[in-house]
Amino acid sequence: MRTAERLFARAVRLLPREFAAEYGADMVRTFARRAADRRSRGGISLLLFTLREVAGVAAIVILERAERLRAIPARSAPHRDLLSRLEHMLTELRHAGRRLLRTPGFTCAAVLTLALAIGANTAIFTLLNRVVLSPLPYGDADRLIAVDHTAPGVGLITGVGISSGLYREYGELPSIEAIAIHVVTETTLSGDGAARRLSSLYTTPTLTDVLAVEPALGRWFTAEEGTP
Repeated sequence: MRTAERLFARAVRLLPREFAAEYGADMVRTFARRAADRRSRGGISLLLFTLREVAGVAAIVILERAERLRAIPARSAPHRDLLSRLEHMLTELRHAGRRLLRTPGFTCAAVLTLALAIGANTAIFTLLNRVVLSPLPYGDADRLIAVDHTAPGVGLITGVGISSGLYREYGELPSIEAIAIHVVTETTLSGDGAARRLSSLYTTPTLTDVLAVEPALGRWFTAEEGTP
């Protein structure tokens, strides 16, 4: 299910349970059919159509909740306050919808700006979640460190890396359980058909010991195959 259809289906689930169970599937199918036609006209047309339909469902939900509150006998003060807020929100939504329809140019610009902002925030959160919030998919990930060296005398503040001599020397330290060297690069794969650019990794055979992982397919390199 595409993003527009998924968003509308979530909005339909907010409707009363009996109504959604009887008519929800038909509503989603009808929306998907109409969205396919809008999608062929362009992304802006689909976006405006989706916002209008979702706003319509949201208005129905607000009205239904308001009617339910009205049906409560001897409403208490909190109920009255909530009903007043719902009615005020619905009124504001109607005014906003009318203003947006009167200025389609401004509406398109506003929707595009909102879409870009949401996309940027989603991308930033995804990166933050993967890098900071979620643990790395390796064993004892909190004990992994990256080793780097500097050479201030020649203007290299970082990025010097580690030499084969330091690799062997560090490997003999009792405080280090395992150490590996790796370099990420790109390789051209040629053969049958057109050549392809692939991400590749030059590494020592000890990388699986450092990350506590095993290859998904095949076998890993032996120590003899890692001899310089």
